[in-house]
Amino acid sequence: MDNWSAKSALRKARAVAGAEGSVTEPKLLLVPDRPGRATSSRVSLVARVIDLAVLLAIAVVAGPDLAAAVAIVVGGSWAAWSTGLTSGRLAPRVSDEIPDLVLRVSLAVVAVGFIGGSGVGLGDVVRLGLLILVAIVVARAGFYWLMRKVRSEGYALEPAIVVGAGSVGVDLATAIGEHPEIGLIPAGFVDHVEPANTDIPYLGAVGDLAAIMNRVGARHAIFAFGRVRESEMISTIRRSRPGSHFYVLVRFFELGVDPGPATRRADIAGYPVLQVRAPAPGHPMLKAKRIFDFVAASLGVIILSPLMAICALAVRLSSPGPILFRQLRVGRDGQEFEIMKFRTMTVNEDSDTTWSVETDNRITAVGSVLRASHLDEMPQLFNVIRGEMSLVGPRPERPF
Repeated sequence: MDNWSAKSALRKARAVAGAEGSVTEPKLLLVPDRPGRATSSRVSLVARVIDLAVLLAIAVVAGPDLAAAVAIVVGGSWAAWSTGLTSGRLAPRVSDEIPDLVLRVSLAVVAVGFIGGSGVGLGDVVRLGLLILVAIVVARAGFYWLMRKVRSEGYALEPAIVVGAGSVGVDLATAIGEHPEIGLIPAGFVDHVEPANTDIPYLGAVGDLAAIMNRVGARHAIFAFGRVRESEMISTIRRSRPGSHFYVLVRFFELGVDPGPATRRADIAGYPVLQVRAPAPGHPMLKAKRIFDFVAASLGVIILSPLMAICALAVRLSSPGPILFRQLRVGRDGQEFEIMKFRTMTVNEDSDTTWSVETDNRITAVGSVLRASHLDEMPQLFNVIRGEMSLVGPRPERPF
């Protein structure tokens, strides 16, 4: 594993560009083979240590008994550590985290009341909840202030790539360099054209963004218009490696357009950007969703089996042909599969290339009822059980 600093990351960026820029060089950033993870991990670790120290002090001073003291530390730690530490947000502010903290601290103090039993009254629970909330907010606000102070001195900065080399992109990159408290330093531009009136290097085309981020050691990329089409942005984000963070400059930002939820927005010297979450193939929630889909679809088949049998019999009697209609569709990662429905039309040869409409004379009488009630789609539960579809997700379309 090669460890190298942000200075070397910028030198690599300039080597890629074949130019020597005048970008302000950051200090003290060690980046392992997963760019940016070292600094992010250290920031999270320091914040967690501060939170834990505050909670331990509260547990010792205000804890009514040992069980409740343990609940304070465990519940409070969960409330603090699950809020705002590892989301990749730029310039985090404790004011944006207060709603989540209130919710999580409330759940934590309810646990304190249950664990403490009769020895903990309602007044004790409320008092401890307020104390935990105030302590975490003060500790987190102080930590964020210290983090901005350290970054403003040029320490612990991470390289970032600006996608879009037009005038807006150049102004944004300049603003990033002039405001290191954000935690970033511009490593270069990616676009279909080279930037003008800047010493920040041009690194390559948009299609090579993922490779450039790996080569430069940047896990942050900010889309700032330029000549990048939205389809290119989407495909680039989808090809990104886990741990990458992407931000999009809000359209019509000059008009003061709302940049979106507080937990996903940031302000870079007056430029509002919105964080775009990249797909996470290995995220535990996707596995949980798959388990939910399998269980729910299996229960659906069991519960709806009498109705499905009636529909199947009605289709068989409505016209000659198979009970199920099968059609090739495109699923996740471009994988093709056969979607299943109850047949609602007479057998024909052009269903794969011709759209059906409400007045289509090929639709049977039974089929019109099944379509209107959406009962024709019940067999898709078997597609869900097989992992080809999800109960909630985008509609799979035909390959052509």
